[in-house]
Amino acid sequence: MSKKIILCAVFSMAVSLSAVRADEPITLDLSQPVNPESFEFTNDVWTETYNATDYTYFEVQNFMFSHLPSADNYGGTSWEGFTVARISSDTLNSFGCMAQGGFDGVGTPYLVGYYSEYYTWTNENGEPSSNMILFNDGNTSDASAWKINKGWEWIDLSALGNVSGLAFTMASSDVSYDFMNTPAYFCLDKLTVREGAGEVVALSEVSTAALEICMRAGYIEVVNATAPIEIYTISGMHVLTTTAPTIYTTNWSKGVYIVKCNDRIQKIVL
Repeated sequence: MSKKIILCAVFSMAVSLSAVRADEPITLDLSQPVNPESFEFTNDVWTETYNATDYTYFEVQNFMFSHLPSADNYGGTSWEGFTVARISSDTLNSFGCMAQGGFDGVGTPYLVGYYSEYYTWTNENGEPSSNMILFNDGNTSDASAWKINKGWEWIDLSALGNVSGLAFTMASSDVSYDFMNTPAYFCLDKLTVREGAGEVVALSEVSTAALEICMRAGYIEVVNATAPIEIYTISGMHVLTTTAPTIYTTNWSKGVYIVKCNDRIQKIVL
């Protein structure tokens, strides 16, 4: 049994809950890795970033971060998900960040996320994103307000309440053939979580045999739902929430949609 935790402030991905007091927050500290036992760096980037064999996830304290390198692409120099870097420059390197280091200062470690639309759309594991944070035991941007943030900024996600994980997606106004042209990198640090009350079974252990989500010609059919059905675009924009078992899609734009109901998350391609 894994326990739900309440996300208090975010800047990272996670999994695995050890025994802590319910009122004691857990803050990500990249100096305390569990698997691997230590981070080794080459040119200030985690040496195992392109290791496609040993680390599907890497663990730090009570957190687990998705790590998806590929030995088959670009001569083994392709990766998605998360890695660790400590670059003290904001230029010349795709692993750098404008803060020139983690929250603790210049040259300290931080997480680098690289989001893959292709993996999110095509993976056969049912995962909603290449960039997953697991916990064990849609508004349009205003371009005139954009700015370069050269420091770290806390984001309060406590309104999410009890959660069993986080998934990150990205979108861009610059696309070709439905894929982003903009580099899909982001940096995270100091994720803070708090153990919540009660216990929850991990999503992989939840039996959803009674629930069926089926794509039909011109509509989505949801059978045996016991909660409202939520539908989002692949970029995270909310499409609708309904309790109707039949959802007509004839006027929807072609693309990938995410259907959420009960503890089930499923991709639908129109």
